Amino acid sequence: MSLVNANSERTAVLFLAQGRVLRQLRYSEFEAVLDHVGAMGEFSSSQAQAVFIEIDGSLRVVAAVFFILEFDTRGYPDPQWNLPLQLLASQAQPGPDMGAGPIRLATRSRCPVSWHRDQLWDPPLTGSANPFETIAQLVLENRLGMSRCDPPAKGRTQLAADVEQSRYGVGLSDSATALRREERVRLARRLRAARGKVARLRIDQEKQLVELHSRHRRQLLELEQAVASLQLQLGDEQRVSSQLKQSLDAQAEHFSRMRNLISQQISTLENGGQLGQQLGEEFNVRLDAATAELQEQLERKDVELFYQDGEIKCLGEKVAHLEQQKVELEKKLAGSDFLHELSDAGVSFVAVQPGAGEFRVPLEDIPAYLESPLDYAARYCYVDIQHYRAWLEHNRKPVCQEASGNGKLCGLPVHRCGSPATFEPGESDRCSQHKASSLTLRQVMQSRGA
Repeated sequence: MSLVNANSERTAVLFLAQGRVLRQLRYSEFEAVLDHVGAMGEFSSSQAQAVFIEIDGSLRVVAAVFFILEFDTRGYPDPQWNLPLQLLASQAQPGPDMGAGPIRLATRSRCPVSWHRDQLWDPPLTGSANPFETIAQLVLENRLGMSRCDPPAKGRTQLAADVEQSRYGVGLSDSATALRREERVRLARRLRAARGKVARLRIDQEKQLVELHSRHRRQLLELEQAVASLQLQLGDEQRVSSQLKQSLDAQAEHFSRMRNLISQQISTLENGGQLGQQLGEEFNVRLDAATAELQEQLERKDVELFYQDGEIKCLGEKVAHLEQQKVELEKKLAGSDFLHELSDAGVSFVAVQPGAGEFRVPLEDIPAYLESPLDYAARYCYVDIQHYRAWLEHNRKPVCQEASGNGKLCGLPVHRCGSPATFEPGESDRCSQHKASSLTLRQVMQSRGA
């Protein structure tokens, strides 16, 4: 058996409770449980505390990752669970000595990847619930039948040969080892620098995308508000103009009747001399002046309405132009050479949302994700946005949402539903008492309907 295969066989997952090991599985068996090949009924409707361990050839623990796994009512694990256990174990910090020197330990407070911290837990390091001694003793018992690969004892002949060989080859071996170590250090530095550069470029690109999108939305909102304000002003001006026109028409009609009446009176007094003629001329002058003033007001209002119509049309064209620029900008950003170069180089755009976990955002979906991350996460979880928001509130504060007669919530703690797809509003966010009352009410309603 090769060394790689031997190392892969010496990994296991242990399920713990109060410092005791409830169940132990080889990692291959644990993967089968994740694929729903089998169920673990003892953990149904609960959140289990488990530890992933790596074991050396002498059956000593060299790495441990303490993680959390939620099970549904049938004893199957959460299908959205996807924690890179082996990656966390390889990047973990030094921990306690379990027989082979300090182990690599990853817990919630010592997580090497920050966004996976909430999926880990902190074991007690002292007291009767300390799991490390229990785990070390259980590994030595080897109930899982791990392959053992102790280093062979050297005989006297082999020892003498080694001493003789080391006498002549120590210089060459030390030189080659130093060269290999220097080359590994140089390659590691270059790899870290390249990864850091790619991460900075990705962060800068995301910031630019968010900033451009926010700026464009603000400009579009300001223009829409300006258009709405001008439309309201135009409506007010049109109503005032209509009222003024009706008033002018009424006054013109009144003046016309008065003019006809006075004309008749003047005709009757035509022979009355100079006084009647003078009164008629003064009235005509006043009437002509009032008519001219009203006509001037009408013309001024018409001009104002004409210019306002022009401004509204111009603003509408600007809004249409900005919307077109927005579409072109989103297409340009979605199809930018830089993003395609990152995608071709193997860089994936990964997002993390509650309930959806860590998921990859395709290049063509980046504009939709930036438009509304919650909508995108809801679609990823195969629920609508109202359902997803209700689950977010339940996940943030898992308490009973049943309202009493005075309008106050029940507030009793309930089991946190870890997946939006399995969350049922009105059922998952109710305590056992209100679940029972709700079930009884539905049975009564069904019996009445029948």
